[in-house]
Amino acid sequence: MLLSPLARLPRLMPDKRATYGQGSVIQRGPRKYTIRWSEGRDPFTGKHIRHTLTLHDVTLTEARQILATKTAARRATTRMTLGQLLDTALDQLDITERTRDRYAQALAHIPPGARDWRLSDITVTDASTLISGLTERTGAATVQKAHTALLSCWKQGYRNGWVQRDSPFHGVKLPEVNTSAGKLITDAEIKRLIAVVERGEEEAWLMVSLGTGARPGEVRQLRWSDVDLENAIVTFTDTKHKGRRRPVAIGELVVSALADWREMQYERGGLVDDPYLFSTKTDGSKPWSQWYAGRDRWGRLRERAGLPDDVRAYDMRHTVNSHLAASDVTNAVRGMRAGNSPAVNDSVYTHQHPAADREAAAITDAWLR
Repeated sequence: MLLSPLARLPRLMPDKRATYGQGSVIQRGPRKYTIRWSEGRDPFTGKHIRHTLTLHDVTLTEARQILATKTAARRATTRMTLGQLLDTALDQLDITERTRDRYAQALAHIPPGARDWRLSDITVTDASTLISGLTERTGAATVQKAHTALLSCWKQGYRNGWVQRDSPFHGVKLPEVNTSAGKLITDAEIKRLIAVVERGEEEAWLMVSLGTGARPGEVRQLRWSDVDLENAIVTFTDTKHKGRRRPVAIGELVVSALADWREMQYERGGLVDDPYLFSTKTDGSKPWSQWYAGRDRWGRLRERAGLPDDVRAYDMRHTVNSHLAASDVTNAVRGMRAGNSPAVNDSVYTHQHPAADREAAAITDAWLR
């Protein structure tokens, strides 16, 4: 039996508990109707996301048709939820383990309410609400990383046939990452940092960072197999050049701090094979996260030393390179230690150091005599 067009429309009865595909039509006057519908729940608060639209010069049938387009959801081809997709697809992505860990850390900020969403029901509005909520609760870089991970996992789900439509996260507005050209930490501030640092793990982390100028992510990923205290060498896994290994010589102060921390860590016992130097687990199985190192450990150390809030842990890298440049260390050596090409090292990481400025003043004074 053929159904009339009206019979094929969804049932449009008022319902204060409206969810996907439900709504109401309220007549306000001749050819004037108000439609109400819900687009799911806010993943952070659990409240319904409700919308109201007043239509003029339309019939009841036209108002119902407009409501139908607003509440139309694709038929479910799978009962898979967003959380199930992320947990399953993340393990199948053709990426490095380091990238997989970074994706997992970013996706951990997605609340349970959003992870319970059915893939077939997620709308662009849902995607925007989720990204907006993450932006309010974490950093812009983490939100961008989570967004990239969401797109990658959705694409993997499409390849596997778990989803049959484009990702609603495409085109969602993302927060901008405030990039900084870096700044110098003064010699006096460096001395204050060293004076207030806690002996052990924190001291070893600070001395490795200041003694090598390595990227913070490279320092966090160090394992004890990367450290050769006898020959005073630390080998970093270069995060910018496909995991290339980069040995860097270290001085006596760095060796001493590392030796003290290794003794303390091994005396504690219960370590896994080849533990991380800087770990959030007592067994050394998990390295510091970017958030933990940057906002927790560095933030507390910076506060104790009385440094301004805009001084970042990454500024240690800029400061070390600039100090070496002022001390006439060649750009080739500085680039090798930092893991940069000479051109990038000079243009990005070399700043005017006060010592070099004083030396220039002395040379000018001697010339004028």
